[in-house]
Amino acid sequence: MKKRILLSSFLILFLILLLVTGLIPFDIYLLPMTLCGLITLIKIGEKLEKNSVLRETFFYVWCVLFLSSFVAPLIHFSRNYWIENVYYLPTEWNGLAFKVSSIYLFGIIVFAVLDNVNLFKAKQLTYIRQFKASASYIVLFLMSVSFILQTYLYIRVGGISQYMLIFTEKNEESGGFAGMGAFFIISEIFPYLLMLYFFIKNRGKQVSFIYILLFLALMLISCIYFGGLRGSRSNTIFTMLQAVIVINFTIYRFSKIHFMGFLAGFFLFMAIGRLYKNDGINLVNNIGEYQSLSISEDMTSMEKIVTGDLARFNIMCYELFMLKNNSTYKKKYGSTYLYSIFTFIPGGKNIREYLNLTGRSEAAGNLQFDFDGQIRSAHRKNTRIFGFVGEFMLNFGSLSFVFAFLILLVLLKYIESVVNSVWISDPMFILVALLPIFISILINADFNNFVFSLIKRVIPLYFIIMLITKKSSRRILR
Repeated sequence: MKKRILLSSFLILFLILLLVTGLIPFDIYLLPMTLCGLITLIKIGEKLEKNSVLRETFFYVWCVLFLSSFVAPLIHFSRNYWIENVYYLPTEWNGLAFKVSSIYLFGIIVFAVLDNVNLFKAKQLTYIRQFKASASYIVLFLMSVSFILQTYLYIRVGGISQYMLIFTEKNEESGGFAGMGAFFIISEIFPYLLMLYFFIKNRGKQVSFIYILLFLALMLISCIYFGGLRGSRSNTIFTMLQAVIVINFTIYRFSKIHFMGFLAGFFLFMAIGRLYKNDGINLVNNIGEYQSLSISEDMTSMEKIVTGDLARFNIMCYELFMLKNNSTYKKKYGSTYLYSIFTFIPGGKNIREYLNLTGRSEAAGNLQFDFDGQIRSAHRKNTRIFGFVGEFMLNFGSLSFVFAFLILLVLLKYIESVVNSVWISDPMFILVALLPIFISILINADFNNFVFSLIKRVIPLYFIIMLITKKSSRRILR
């Protein structure tokens, strides 16, 4: 309780300091925004008091909501940086920020009231899965297949530098590596297999921190080699985070200092990764020209990571503005969700065309660029991500946020029940370690991102674990 009071007091004092120094304007938006910050920070403090905090579903929920509803708007106001590369901008953001903060406050109150309510009962399994004697050999074989395919790809395109050049010079027509999704699912699975192999060989053993660091360094190198050079920061970060959680619960208990170091490494990688995503091989060729890791004159790298990668506050503000001011926009009524599903089904493209479905990118382009009836979206590709609530409003209108948060709560509670049914000693715990990844994706990404993550990350790993394990009635603790 003392920890929560201290956290809340610190937040209020920090907010007062920002107001006194004039970094943020004083207006009505502060009321719901401050309440969002207070509630989420109190809930984070509550979760931190538990020893099993890293497998608490709603710990990650509250962290995401704290960044999205409190930290992000503070950055936007203090930097006066909201959105760019659009034709039609609002004259002021305070009123829009008040509406979006109020939307977040509604969701946060609902989540806070039902946080400790079990909507779904955790399934009590009478068995645990154990690795087969041949498990490590099967994993090594699959690692070899992944390595051969990825190396073959590098050779086929003319080497790693040419591979990076293809990524750098990608355009909207070809997409650089367009049409290779199925190939990448197999060729880039190596880091997950490496983590699985490390888990098989080291769980229950006494290992040193240096040994763990060497493994994590090897994991990082493999993540970059297997997909990272295509600019996929999230794939690298998510895999590394999964590895840290698996190790923390089953092999080596990290300290708070360790986690602070990992957090610093996260922001450093995200900053460098954003530069590489923007400039590609030019970053490597002209590394001496990058005097700092600032993304622009308006915002620092860390600020851009929070507002652009970990939150969707400004996107929701602009979405509300355009939903009101774009009279030509037509609600999609779930079309973007069906479009995403059929995108990953063989023959789904024909079904999409037959049903005349609209994808999320097309819908967002219509909303942002075709505000006066002129079809600009045909020449302007939308790259913004709206998040769970934002995409729901694209489909059903601005007032549908009520149902969006309720549906999101049900999904999160179901995830929580599944997580609570898996024992730490079960190999399936490797999938549980994906928890923070999918909480972030579920809240902040769009449905097509979520479906792709399931197909690329969860489903292959699930079937591999099923292949190399067998049921056992004995409960084996670490």
